[in-house]
Parts: sequence; structure tokens; C-alpha cells
Amino acid sequence: MAILMLKLFIIPIFLFIFCGTVGFAINKVTKLENKSCYITGLVVLFGMTFVISTPFMLFDLKFSTLYALIIGIYGIVLAASIVVLFSDIGNVYSICREKCHEIISDRRRCCLYIILLITILFQLFMIVYYQHGDIDDSYYLAQVNTYISTGRLTGIDPASGLEYLKSSSQYSLVGYEVLLAVLKQFFRVNTAVLAHTIWPIFALVSHYIVIWKLAKCIDDRYAIELSIMYSLITIFGGWSGYTQSSFVLNRIWQGKAVFVALFIPILLWYFAENYNNKARKRDIVFIALILLAGISTTTVAIYLYPIMYFCLWCGKFIDTRNIKETLKLCCPIIIILPWIAAKLVFMYKDKLNGLSTYDIVTDGADNLSYIAQLMDRFLSGHSSMLLLFIAALIIIAFEGSRRDRGLIVYPVICLEITFANPLLIGFVAKYITGADVYWRIFWLLDMPIVFTMAIYIIIKKINDKNHIALAFILMDLAVISLGQSIFENGSWAKRENVYKLDQRTVDIVDIIHADANCNASALLLPEELSYGVRELCGDIKVPINRYSKSTFFSNEQEQKYNILENNLIIPLYIEQNWDIRTVDNSLREFDIDYLVLYTASLTANDISDNMECIYQNDEYTIMKYKKS
Repeated sequence: MAILMLKLFIIPIFLFIFCGTVGFAINKVTKLENKSCYITGLVVLFGMTFVISTPFMLFDLKFSTLYALIIGIYGIVLAASIVVLFSDIGNVYSICREKCHEIISDRRRCCLYIILLITILFQLFMIVYYQHGDIDDSYYLAQVNTYISTGRLTGIDPASGLEYLKSSSQYSLVGYEVLLAVLKQFFRVNTAVLAHTIWPIFALVSHYIVIWKLAKCIDDRYAIELSIMYSLITIFGGWSGYTQSSFVLNRIWQGKAVFVALFIPILLWYFAENYNNKARKRDIVFIALILLAGISTTTVAIYLYPIMYFCLWCGKFIDTRNIKETLKLCCPIIIILPWIAAKLVFMYKDKLNGLSTYDIVTDGADNLSYIAQLMDRFLSGHSSMLLLFIAALIIIAFEGSRRDRGLIVYPVICLEITFANPLLIGFVAKYITGADVYWRIFWLLDMPIVFTMAIYIIIKKINDKNHIALAFILMDLAVISLGQSIFENGSWAKRENVYKLDQRTVDIVDIIHADANCNASALLLPEELSYGVRELCGDIKVPINRYSKSTFFSNEQEQKYNILENNLIIPLYIEQNWDIRTVDNSLREFDIDYLVLYTASLTANDISDNMECIYQNDEYTIMKYKKS
């Protein structure tokens, strides 16, 4: 436990130092025109990992080689960055001392900083100390363990670990899980602990650093007030489980949440930071790296990020009418086209059960309802939030500056006219987004930022400082009263263990590891107990999992799944009434080493001579199966 607590601090601190140091060195050496070393470092961490790992994912090369390459490259980069930092350490120290003195000398701003810190620490405490499970992790985190246990980045279904089941190309060419695998291997930490407890510290703090930098771009005088307001909007964004706020606080260890938390605001920050600057070659390359870093986090970013970039590009052009600069900003999209093309080739050409991944993800696109996607799913029926969003846009449009309109209003209008147009939902879902995840296009409305901007404009219009403070307090109360705390939605509970997984699953895995001496084994158990197995380790295969049916069917293994369902799942776990010969034959066919049975079912059924009980409690019994 002491070592774990040490890693809880060491890993985030290492990542903070890496991003800050590398970002400082790159900004200094390349003379990038942005004021955030830390964001530059974040972009490099994600973007370069994706670039380095791309050929390994394309050609199914060994993870061990990729791991050594990433560690070597980043080791050299970090060492060189430290040299650059220490060459200018006096200037860095002076800037830091000046900033600290500025904060301490202004009592009002000092209090506001403390308030902001309290809101962030509260969120960190809730995420780190409490448990909020998500069964999607049984696939995403299983990818990390699969990379390490098999040494392969593609080809094996991570949810089961079975070599004869192929992974879906829908999840190919995603670099985020590679980054987690490298961190797991380097720091020798369990994947579930890394994702559920350690990573959120780094990711959430990084999220608020990006928001802070964005707020300073909007108005340095009110940056702290903007950040506090945004933090409260995030905490009380639990009125829907599909908004940015819900993803940031509910599952920040997943790639799609990292995309929402870091890279949507980073792109907006970059446009705000460089709104009136001319784009040089180095800036174009950096924008391309931002785009690559964003699309590396999750499959849906492959279309969401280019769409967001297009909308911001249009918004800037509508405001500035600068054709030359607008054309230059097309270059980053051209740079990332090979990655987009490679992803599309995978999705169109990779066949599962005679259908391409494209055919599978777009099934049902013609029957999608725009109202159902926006109102019922994304907003969860909270139409009042849509009305507030429209009102906020109107405030920004009529009271905000030209830049505010170019960054917020025009991009939203462009999005609604093009990719989020109700009349084009069938086309967009079929050829761009896919049917099941069309609703995620509404993330690009960036509702928390829009709400924050509208509140900022209202406060800015007030001249008297006392009235500003009163307005700020009233706005805070409005946010709290209209919203719902994410931590009170009924799905948060005190953690059962350091992994934040079902304790029964953890116990089962520990018992099997002890009996098998950590050798690879196949485990049959009820689906309800299977979710955390592949999150904990990569050496235990589980034919029964959340995705079993769809995975077997997509791999043209319908007959094999029918045997699994009819001979094992139904008799053992649903009816709890089985024929031992049929069970014996099926266990051999699936090469099962261990199985979990409900203890209550044992009294009414025969037990095979090949089964040896190695653990039993009132709920379940673990059997070792001898394949003789």
C-alpha cells in the first residue's frame, strides 16, 4: 500500500514535470507564439506517442519494441528539455516569483484562487476516493492489458483475450491506450489502479490548466472568475449523463473523456490565443500536432476534431475575411489526412461476418431522429438547458466582442448549418459519424464554455466592483439551483478496493492467479462478474463478457457462440440446471481452466470428476477444471 501511495503522487508529478519542461523547451527553441508551455507539452505527449506508434499499429509490430522506442525518445527529449530549462532558470525563477507576489499582494484575487483550488480539490477527492464504475472499461482498459500480455497492438479481441476472435477495426489507430500501456509498464502499476485512481489526478488538473489558459485568453482580468464559474458548471452538469461535464467527472480515464476534457478546449484555446496572429510554418505544424493528439484519444475524434476545426476555421473567416490566412489554416488538415485515410481504409476494407466496420457502425442511420438524439439522449429531456444555451448564444452575439462571435457564435451556427443540421442527420450519420454515436456531435456545441462566456459578458458590463461581486454570487447560485451535482446522481459509492472494481471479481482473479502461479488461463464465469477481469490482468481469458455475442457473431463464429450460450451460459448461470456430460464437452471445447458456479446451484446438480473446488463462499464457488 505504501508503494501504491508513492506512485499515486510520483506518476502525476512526473507527467506534470514532463509536460511543463518539454513544453518550455519547445516553445523556446521553436519560438512558438503561444503563452502556455504546459499545453505545448501536453500536445507533444499525446501527439508524438500517436505518431511513433502509428507504424506499429498499421503493421502489427511488437509492443515491446514500441515501448523501448517511446521510452528512449522521450528520455532523450526530457533530458534535452531539462538542459534548456536550466540554461534559462534565472528568468523562469523571476517570472514565478513575480506571479506569486502578484497573487499574494491582491487579497481579493488570493481569495478567489483559494475558492478555485477548493472546487478542483473537491472534484479530485471525489474521483480518487470514491468509485464510479463504467462497464465500457471492460474493453478499453482490457486493450492496455492485451498489448502487454500478448505483445500485439491489433488482431486479438481485448474483452475476451481469445486469439481466434479478431478485434474490431473500429478501435484501430487509437494511441491513447498505447500511452496508458507505456505508463503501466514503466511504473509497474496495475492498469485499473492507473486508470481509475492515478490518471484522473493528472487529467483533471491538466483540464483546469487548459481552462485557466483559455480564460486568460478571453480576458486576463476575469480569468479567475471565469475558471470558478466553469468549475461550478462542470460540478453541477449532472442533469445529463452525456454532456461534457458528465464525461469529464464520471470517466476521465477513458479516451473519449480525455478528448472532451483536454483537446476540445485546447483547440479553442489555440484559436483564441492566435486569433489575430499570422500563421507561420511552425504554427501550422503545431496545429497539425494538436489535431493528431486529439484524434489519437478515441475513434470518434477522427471525425469530431476535423469538424470542430472546420467550424472554428469558418468562424474566424466570417469575422476576419482574411482569405490568405484562412487558406494557410487548411494546411494542418492536409498534414493529418494520411491518418484519417488509414482509419477509413481499415473501416471500409476490414470485413467481419461479411460486413465492413463501416457497414456495422452506420446500420440504422436512415432511421435516426434528430429530436431523439438531441433532446432525449444528449440533453436527457432537459429542454430548459437548450433554451439557456440559445439565450447564452444571443447574449454573446449581441454583447460580446467580434472575437467572441468568431470563436463561439459563428462556429455554432456553422455546425448547425452543416454537420448538426436536422435535415442532414441521415447523411451525416451514414457517411461521417455512424448511427450509435451521432449524438456526440453535440459535444462540439461546447455548452459549458458557452454558458461561462455568457456569464462573463454579463459581469463585464457591470462597472461597480461591489455589483460585480454580487452578480458573480447570483450567477453561482443560479448555476447550482438549475443544475444537478454529478456526484449525487446515485452511481457514486465508496470504493471497495484500490482497483475500484467489484470486490468479488478481484477475489476471483487473486485466487486463480495464486492457484495457476500467474500462468495464462481461461475462466468461465457469469457476465456480472466478468467486467473487471480483463481490466485487472491480461493473462486470464474470459469467453463470457459484455461483448461476447456481438464479437462471436462479427467473427463468423455464430455456431460456437450458440454452443457457449446453450450449453454453458443458460444451464450454468440462468436456469442453474445442467447436464454434466454436455457441460464437460463444452468446457473442453472452449479450453476452460477454471469456472465459477453459483454455490446454491451445486446441491441440485452433478459435479464432474474433472472439477476440483479451490474456493467456496455462500454466493459462488471456484472450480479448477482438469482437461483429461
